[in-house]
Amino acid sequence: MQVVGTVAFDTLARVRTLPDPEATAGILELHPDLPGGTAGNVAMALARLGARPRLVSAVGPDFEGSRVEAALREAGVDLSGLAATRAPTARAYVFFDSEGRQVTFFHAGASRDLPDAQMAPGRAHFCAGEIARYPSLMRRAEWVSFDPGQEVFHRDLAEVTACLPETDLLFLNRHERDRLEKDAGHDLARIFAAGVGAVVESRGAEGTLVHTPSGRFAAPGVPAAAVDPTGAGDAHRAGFLFALERGADYGRAARFANVCGSFVVEAVGAQAGQPTLAEALARHEKVYGERPF
Repeated sequence: MQVVGTVAFDTLARVRTLPDPEATAGILELHPDLPGGTAGNVAMALARLGARPRLVSAVGPDFEGSRVEAALREAGVDLSGLAATRAPTARAYVFFDSEGRQVTFFHAGASRDLPDAQMAPGRAHFCAGEIARYPSLMRRAEWVSFDPGQEVFHRDLAEVTACLPETDLLFLNRHERDRLEKDAGHDLARIFAAGVGAVVESRGAEGTLVHTPSGRFAAPGVPAAAVDPTGAGDAHRAGFLFALERGADYGRAARFANVCGSFVVEAVGAQAGQPTLAEALARHEKVYGERPF
């Protein structure tokens, strides 16, 4: 599977509390230059589970020889879909507190320059990124899943909805779904009318809902000792797609997605806690009493 979106250097900072505007707060822990980016996170999670995803993105001259490149290569991610640009690789600065709240500042950098030529036929998952470019890229794929993520809150929503006719499976969290419905007039019925076959709605500790035109599946959440929520959604998406490609139905895929996400919140960083397949299967069987696929 191809994974399309951003590759980034993440700097994570744990703070006692997130400050109000015009205020200053101290940093309790600083973790600079961790591997990140929505596409990087999903591709890494798939590779840790045993898949060999092809990463499609654009990076800068600072990527070559970096710990981010080394981590992706070591995991077995196919980097042939990366385009080199003169702009610096994207960077994210994430501040989080002990209550699980976080604020992120993102510099898109090289990810703005995603070239059409890097896209190949086949199945593809599109993450948050330069979504105005996505419809033409999506039309090159045979099957598309789409996770607009935080683009729902700082982009023209018309750019998000323009992707829906090209999307087979849509990922949203509860807040993104509310925003599409209230501010873009796209409730589930309209999303399905656009051609989307299923909507996977992540709801944090509560678990996952999968909506289809014929009904809804609910998967209860997995208990976890949460430390840092960064990247949990990306691991959730990777788990769902991995299970789906191995024959799981929507219910089992949603439960496996919950398991994969639960590992990531237990470590600092978007990729540090991502499980191996053996680890994910063991937790899945312990929590749900079944094999996911």
